[in-house]
Amino acid sequence: MLDSELGNRHQWLINMTDATRLLSEHANVRGFRLTDQLHIMTLSTNAAKRIVFRTATMLLPLRLRSDQFALLFGRISLPFRSRMIA
Repeated sequence: MLDSELGNRHQWLINMTDATRLLSEHANVRGFRLTDQLHIMTLSTNAAKRIVFRTATMLLPLRLRSDQFALLFGRISLPFRSRMIA
């Protein structure tokens, strides 16, 4: 998908480790660096379910708790951060 036409995007199941490595390699060639990695969790609107989910998953790493992720690249060299959005 890296070299596909603009506007031709689809949702796929993506291995985060491989995606990070491949996209970082392509970005480095073009003068970009990975600046941030966001882990996004889809939580229930029901407060009780949210509490149960967070309690059950609190010891898991962010990568396993999140169901989506975003890799942010920039031209400037910023320190790498990994954080979660809930």
